[in-house]
Amino acid sequence: MNSRKTVFLFRVLVGALSLLGSLASAQTPPPRAGATADETVTLSPFTVSATNDHGYNTTNTVGATRVNTAIKDTPISVVVMNQEFIKDLGASDPYYAARFVSGVSGAGSPNSGQMTLRGQNTQGATFRDGVPDVVNLQGATLVDMALTERIELIKGPAGTLYGSSNSGGIVNNVSKSPETRQRTTITASVGSYNAYRAEFDTTGPVGDSKSLSYRFIMASENGQTARDQINNAAVMGLMTQYKLAGGGLALFRYSYLNPKRGANGYNWIADKDGELSTMVPRTFSIPEKDVIRDNEENLFDVDLSQPFRMGSTDWTARAKLRYGKVTGFNRIYEQGGNLYEFLDSSGVKIGDMTNTAFSNPRFNRIRLVNRTRTERWDTLKAGYGNFDLVGTSTFGAAKNTLLLYGFKGETWAKTIGVAAIYPGLDFANPIYFTDPAAKQGPIAKNIDQTIKSSVYAYAFQDNLSFLNDRLIFVAGARYDNANSTNLNRINNANVFNDVRTGTSRKFGVVGRPIAPVSVYYNYSETFSPNGFDQITGDKLANQIPKNNEFGTKLNLFKDQLIVSYAYFDTVTENALLPVTVIDSAGASRLVNRPAGSLVVKGWESDATWAINQNVAMLFGAGNLKSKTATGFLSRAVPQGFNYKFFGKYTFTQGPMKGAFGGFGYEHNSERALANSDTPLMPSYNTADLLLGYRHGRWSTQLNVSNLFDVTAGFIAVARTIVYSNDPRTFKLSTSCTW
Repeated sequence: MNSRKTVFLFRVLVGALSLLGSLASAQTPPPRAGATADETVTLSPFTVSATNDHGYNTTNTVGATRVNTAIKDTPISVVVMNQEFIKDLGASDPYYAARFVSGVSGAGSPNSGQMTLRGQNTQGATFRDGVPDVVNLQGATLVDMALTERIELIKGPAGTLYGSSNSGGIVNNVSKSPETRQRTTITASVGSYNAYRAEFDTTGPVGDSKSLSYRFIMASENGQTARDQINNAAVMGLMTQYKLAGGGLALFRYSYLNPKRGANGYNWIADKDGELSTMVPRTFSIPEKDVIRDNEENLFDVDLSQPFRMGSTDWTARAKLRYGKVTGFNRIYEQGGNLYEFLDSSGVKIGDMTNTAFSNPRFNRIRLVNRTRTERWDTLKAGYGNFDLVGTSTFGAAKNTLLLYGFKGETWAKTIGVAAIYPGLDFANPIYFTDPAAKQGPIAKNIDQTIKSSVYAYAFQDNLSFLNDRLIFVAGARYDNANSTNLNRINNANVFNDVRTGTSRKFGVVGRPIAPVSVYYNYSETFSPNGFDQITGDKLANQIPKNNEFGTKLNLFKDQLIVSYAYFDTVTENALLPVTVIDSAGASRLVNRPAGSLVVKGWESDATWAINQNVAMLFGAGNLKSKTATGFLSRAVPQGFNYKFFGKYTFTQGPMKGAFGGFGYEHNSERALANSDTPLMPSYNTADLLLGYRHGRWSTQLNVSNLFDVTAGFIAVARTIVYSNDPRTFKLSTSCTW
């Protein structure tokens, strides 16, 4: 970080501390009844405690409103995967847990974190604790579950809370934080493909202090993927929390992540009819075995919050600052569809994927003529500041909660890339060429760019409730101003110099005719830049997703059964359409113009059920259609009916006391291979198994994924890039807590 940015961040931090200090000197809220001065604690509205979680049931969220709110009081669809569910799955990344949520499917290469959410592709967990995260660099997510407490999926446009995004929603990672109770956990696991992992997590008070607590986390992982590519990671988290006078909190967090993963290890393609090359083994890899994404992240967080009272209103102010730096190297192999050849038994070419099908009697095998080996070096720096002010007041029978917040962010990214042509591959007799000397053409620099961007935003959200929360009105708006530049250093030309503004609005109402039942309506917006006209260079209008949603939420049997249902109709205006125009030279050209609408329509339902201390269950089901502006089905989205289930039973009495077992099942419906093509990948069903035993401080569990060893198409990025699912895999974990 340069000196000017250092001074700027230092001044922001000092200013925030001064502000919070002055607020602390204001009149503080009275202590709870019966509390002594030492015991007085004002819970921050920006944090959620897992105290009320039972099994997989979670009653509150921070991601849906930016403040701690009961899910039943929000006019929005939100699904939370808590720590118990994450542990039971042995989840390795956010998608691996989110796949049991209605409508969720993988949308990018494994370990990229990309998933579809409500009919749209989202870049994975792009928010951490409600603030943008430095988590995605050239298709690799920088999230590790050792640092994650829970995962929140906020469905639908969320522009008033998070700014520019797509219509599907966002994924919010909630980080682990220091605890005041001393606890240490060590976990070790071994699994298929020479995988092993060790975790160390310790937290508690510092000495005898009642105000200062800490948490220290380390994790190390080594192994290979099913296609014999590297799958390693190193993780560290160090955090401390201090209780300020008057109920305030100061949290300092540092995290280090170094994932080294195989990149683009796809193994299938599709023929002219969209049929997949399932005759190719799932352990086969079209790219070379030396593909890799090696990223290193250093992330610093400072959270400062302070409650105070002004008049009859209780306020809490929060300043959240984040600085992150990521350096990365990736090596991938790319090829075009025209480079695949279909051969007969004599090795004679009979066609390619555009004009020949695998069902052709002459078809014998596939050959790839050549591919491009690309190597990239990236540096990404980002600084974010978020300032929140939430006030609660009562006016007769009405209660009002007002949230005011501002956001400032700056990012700087530099990418250098080189490419060269490398030999092809015969699928029947694969010979890999990881030696750089095997190149068939000169190495050329194909990328040298610097992208700078800055954004500021301010917003409000107001919740007005009547009749003891039986009737709740919610309204909000956010204004964003973003400036970005892209300098191409190969030709020293500005690719773009873009200034964007966008305003997002929302309105919702929640009614509770009887205590366990909520019904709601929600209108919400966001925006997404469309870029520039390919001929004139003029700035294109932003895409504007608008969502109308009706739903109901049930909290039955004292929150033992929690069910949500939503019917939604989301239309994205100004979606890009290919339009034929005549350029200045009189030639016809196909360019993209904001002239269409992208439509996502359907219903989704998610539920958790903690019948008693023995049984925990999670369900998800939905039925939707997601169409692009050109009328094709959206890529990777489960079209039509899909359903998921995971349940666990724990023995609490008798000779099997401490044993537990779980079973998960997924039905993923058909998904389009690409946004501009008609073929669909077949639906598939897969199952998972959990077996374990817990006694005292010790716990052991076995996770089996793809229990019945089903072979299926998992993710398609295009016809030329299709990932099969992995074969049956095993993971055995043992942990000790004291």
